[in-house]
Amino acid sequence: MSDYRRTTRSDKHGKRQKQNKLILIFGSLAILFLIIFSSLIIFGSKGNPTEDTVTSSEEEAEQEQEEKEDQDEENDDKEIEEEDKSEEDKDHKPKDKMLELEKEKEEEEKEVTTKEVSSDDPNVKKAYTGDWKPIGTEQTGEHTTSYDAGSSDRIEIKQAVAQAIKMDEDEMIEYWIGRGGDQQVIATVSDTNMDNIHRVYLDWVDEKGWLVTKVEELNDIP
Repeated sequence: MSDYRRTTRSDKHGKRQKQNKLILIFGSLAILFLIIFSSLIIFGSKGNPTEDTVTSSEEEAEQEQEEKEDQDEENDDKEIEEEDKSEEDKDHKPKDKMLELEKEKEEEEKEVTTKEVSSDDPNVKKAYTGDWKPIGTEQTGEHTTSYDAGSSDRIEIKQAVAQAIKMDEDEMIEYWIGRGGDQQVIATVSDTNMDNIHRVYLDWVDEKGWLVTKVEELNDIP
C-alpha cells in the first residue's frame, strides 16, 4: 500500500514538472512572439513615414528648383525683350528724325513761286498766281462737286486753300464756298481776327484733286 502511494506521488510530481516546463516554454514563446511583433510594428511604422518624408522633401525641393528655373527663364526673356525694345526705339529715333528732316526739306523745296497779276476789283489789294500742285484726293470716278459741309470736296477744298495761303485750317474761317465755273470753285476765307482776307480760285483735276489757280488778298469781306 505504501509503495502504491509513493508511486502515485512520484507520478504526480513528474506530471507537475512537465506541466511547469510546458507552461514556461509556451510562455517564453508567447513573450518572444509578442516582442517580435511589437518590434515589427514600431520599427515598421517609424521606417515608412521617414522614407515617405524624405521622398516628399526631395520632390518638393525638385519642384521648387524647377519653379525657380522657370522664373529665372521668364525674367531673362523679359530682360531680353526690354533690351530689344530699347534698341529698337534707339534705332527708330534717328530714323524718325531723319524722316522729319527730309519732310521739312521737301516742304522747303516745294516753296511755291508766285506771280503778281492785275485786278479790276477795287476790293483786291493784291492778286497772284503760282505753281501750286493739286492737293490730292481719295475720290475716284466721275466727279461732281459737293458743297455739303463735311463732304470730301469741302474737306479737300479747305486743305488746298489753307496750303496756298499758308494758314492753319483750325484758324481759318470759311465765309463762302461757291461755284466758279464748270468744275471750278471760289472760296472766300479769313483768319479768326479778320486781318487776312483771301479769295481763292480752284479747279478740279481728275484723280489729283483740287488745284489752286489764283489768290486775291482783299481789303474787306465781300
